[in-house]
Amino acid sequence: MQWRYFILRGLSWLACLLPYSILLRIGEFFGRIFEKVGSRRQRLRALSQLELRLDCGAVQAGQIFHRLCQNIGKTFMELIYSPALSAALIAKHITIEGENHLESIKSNNHGAVIVTAHFSNWEWMGHILAMRGYPMVAIADRQSNNDLDRLLNDYRRRAGIEIFYRGNTLVGALKALRRGNFLGIVADQDAKESGVFVDFLGRLASTPLGPAIFAKSTGVPIIPAFLIRMPEGNYRLSIYPPLYYTDTGDEKQDLLKLTQEATCVIESVIRAYPDQWWWFQRRWLTLPEAEESC
Repeated sequence: MQWRYFILRGLSWLACLLPYSILLRIGEFFGRIFEKVGSRRQRLRALSQLELRLDCGAVQAGQIFHRLCQNIGKTFMELIYSPALSAALIAKHITIEGENHLESIKSNNHGAVIVTAHFSNWEWMGHILAMRGYPMVAIADRQSNNDLDRLLNDYRRRAGIEIFYRGNTLVGALKALRRGNFLGIVADQDAKESGVFVDFLGRLASTPLGPAIFAKSTGVPIIPAFLIRMPEGNYRLSIYPPLYYTDTGDEKQDLLKLTQEATCVIESVIRAYPDQWWWFQRRWLTLPEAEESC
């Protein structure tokens, strides 16, 4: 229903009138509400996965979950604040580390696969890179809420990001990479039977092969990158050194190796900032054959 879309646009317009610091306080308040009234099933899944994967007790898991909910509230408010994301706001609130990795690739008229996770405000990361002159395209899932999907795509296009939806993305994404674009992929979801099993937080997880296949097919590197929320309320955009596909003649193992390397970077960031990763998701839904037979 279009009226819901226009309500979202109206809320976005109101949010953009606020100072950024006030916006974050409102987001933290909404996060506390979300913690109280959100899905009990998702809460229990998040707490269980925190305890198992980080080897922490119930109290520590609860503390991490509490901070995660606050971060989710802030991220929601930031998403509808996206029209106010300007070069001045970026300069004031966001520091960037490792941008030289992108600059050197761009200077050679090449692209890269930028791999990130459902971590902090990953949407803004793409906006920031596009606004800094990197030709961004991204692979995204359709939102279950069509009005929210429309709003996000409005803001993505406003920032200069072209979107490919999962499904029929291969040809378009390959062409974009060969034109020198930077392809953003959120690569931390369960990939079901189409994925490969790599170690992730101490357990085998079905992981998307897409980033490694794109790297192999085009010769571009995978560059892990994360927008990390800092304690004082600002952000640090951390861009990691490039990971390249190495051809040893065993394509299956070479793709597996590159996927594991990228996953290890994602894991290291989650371990360092556990309250910024979305522990709700069913990351270990698909079981390896060895576990299925038990």
